[in-house]
Amino acid sequence: MIRKLYRLYADPTGARYYLRRKGAEIALLVRRWRVFTALLLATKVVTGYDYFERYVDRKLRTRDDSAVVELEDGTLTLDLSDRGISRDLYLFRTREAHTTAIYRRELERVEHAHDGSMCILDIGANIGYFALTELATTSADTSVLAFEPDEETIQLLEENIADNGYQDRVTLECAAVGPEHTTATLEQATHSNLNQIQTDTIDRHHATVESTTTVSMWSLDSYLEANDLDPESIGVIRMDVEGYEVEIFEGMETVLAAETPLLVFLEMHPHLLADEQTTDLLEQFAAAGFEIVSVSIEGSISILGYDERQDVTYDDLNEIEHGYRLFLRR
Repeated sequence: MIRKLYRLYADPTGARYYLRRKGAEIALLVRRWRVFTALLLATKVVTGYDYFERYVDRKLRTRDDSAVVELEDGTLTLDLSDRGISRDLYLFRTREAHTTAIYRRELERVEHAHDGSMCILDIGANIGYFALTELATTSADTSVLAFEPDEETIQLLEENIADNGYQDRVTLECAAVGPEHTTATLEQATHSNLNQIQTDTIDRHHATVESTTTVSMWSLDSYLEANDLDPESIGVIRMDVEGYEVEIFEGMETVLAAETPLLVFLEMHPHLLADEQTTDLLEQFAAAGFEIVSVSIEGSISILGYDERQDVTYDDLNEIEHGYRLFLRR
């Protein structure tokens, strides 16, 4: 408690945001009649002791570690032993709702503008939260190529794709994406959605690294060539790769050079990168002719008021120091 009071004193702005966010989360749980869970979360806010995590841990000792939740775009089976996205969805039944709504809107636009069958590249697909959005929003002529390097996570991704009846529209690749066709080291964190490819260019990790493993890696250019895929068939690229976006864009020259409509949706991580890396990446977007469609700034649980900014320049983006969701269109 003393440490908590000291943090409030040392960082009042951060403390206000934390209390506002947690208050909104508690209110959401109460509105959904999940009073016991709301009390657990309130206890954490007041005392710093995370009773919810311990409550879930106790449940896992007496039952299977999976749970199924119904979301707007489909059904997801969760892995509750993972302390990241699965537990968020289990607790709140929502995640990045405002950003997801923007994504649906832009998916419809780009599919309408794209001639012929379109392919969506989902890089770092995890258990399939955004993959279900992509599949539910687009027509049966649109396919998804999903990359997920973690072997356990991709098994759950495959299960979720099949359970929602989309297996004929999805190709799964247990691999990372980067600047070249090689192998890489995956840092596996306590939160699977915070796994990172090991690189000297990322300053720090969001979560505790529990283990590392060697994974195969493709550049997008090398994968498309090896599998005889036309770069102009790519209509959407989505990625959330915890700071590795710089390296991924180094390996997609043919996709960036294509003249077909292209939507890019990525989470930017300027807080994990050197300033010049972020600047160089934004300059690369501008040189490739990308228009900034939208910038979404919100927490992972979208229950606060959030900020969608559409009249934004690349200079404006350079001033943002924390993570944000960026939508680009060509």
